[in-house]
Amino acid sequence: MIALKQQQWATAEGYFRRIIDKLRGGQFANADNRLERAYYYLGVTLIKRKQYEDAAGYLKEALRIRRDASDTHYALSVAYRELGIADKSRQELETALAFDPLLPEANYDLGRLLVNDGDLAGAAEAFRRAIDGAPGQPEPLQELEKLGPFADRLAKAKSLLATDKKAALVEARIASALDPKNLEAARIKARLLQELGSAKDAADAWEKVLQLAPEDPEATAALNELTKKQ
Repeated sequence: MIALKQQQWATAEGYFRRIIDKLRGGQFANADNRLERAYYYLGVTLIKRKQYEDAAGYLKEALRIRRDASDTHYALSVAYRELGIADKSRQELETALAFDPLLPEANYDLGRLLVNDGDLAGAAEAFRRAIDGAPGQPEPLQELEKLGPFADRLAKAKSLLATDKKAALVEARIASALDPKNLEAARIKARLLQELGSAKDAADAWEKVLQLAPEDPEATAALNELTKKQ
């Protein structure tokens, strides 16, 4: 593990291969759990060594033991991406996020994909989750800032309220991702989601308003109404 932390990839590869050889014999307590992690770390190490096909093989072995490992699904998505298998890469990325919706690396990669899809609101929210989950990483913040500035997005959301509420919601979602502490953006987003979105999304948005303004009467009333509809 020291070699892995110190990025000594060749040494780490040899170490994990030896661990796997020992654990395959099944003579150790909790061998399956340890073997699953050894397959995972070997797969990650091989990605670092740009041996993507072999990495994918070991990561799939890890998933045969533990299907719900979000970090393994994410690593496999990276291996598939580097192999040019875009559909499988995205499938594994989405699976990773299904098991751990807040996984920072996966949210960052999802954000970049959503930008390419033209879903800028979804991308902004994914970048925000990546920022919140890994505050020290500059890349998600840089990508999110490309979707700003905040003032322009908020102004556009307000200008569209009377004519195109769906477009206004897109702008409000981006604005809220750019500045999650702004009460006005959070309130506009919540109002629009209550009218246009799912009950869960609306409730989550109003909960955010309450975080920013505890005991806010509009948010409290909206949540009570949403609760009655469930």
